[in-house]
Amino acid sequence: TDVYNYNAPGVLRAGQNLANTALQAQEALGGTGESALRTGIAGLQTLFDPNYEANQIAAALGPAQAQYMQNMELQNRALAWLEELGPESNQLIEEWVAYGVKPQNAHDSQALLQLRQQYCLERRCLDCAVGHYLLR
Repeated sequence: TDVYNYNAPGVLRAGQNLANTALQAQEALGGTGESALRTGIAGLQTLFDPNYEANQIAAALGPAQAQYMQNMELQNRALAWLEELGPESNQLIEEWVAYGVKPQNAHDSQALLQLRQQYCLERRCLDCAVGHYLLR
């Protein structure tokens, strides 16, 4: 009994320290561990969702699609504006007119300048509908 009485206070303090540590761990894990567990389970449920790939692709492409749609709106406005303006009058356009291709508006003259750049100057006449027509 002397050994018990001598060691009892130390054992009691060690037990209280252990209980306090366990309580702190329970409080910490109860607040964060359970939340993390729930988040993990929700994440796994999302991962196995049949629409997971479509959702990921939509999320990734959303900003690019918004940018594209905004650009398309601006391009459509610019093209409408070019169709309202008269055709250009310069030496390059006069060459097209000499071949019988007369632009009706600025849109057409810009298209002819682009055709010249991409096909005429590269000598790709057979790849171009106008060049193919003129060579027949």
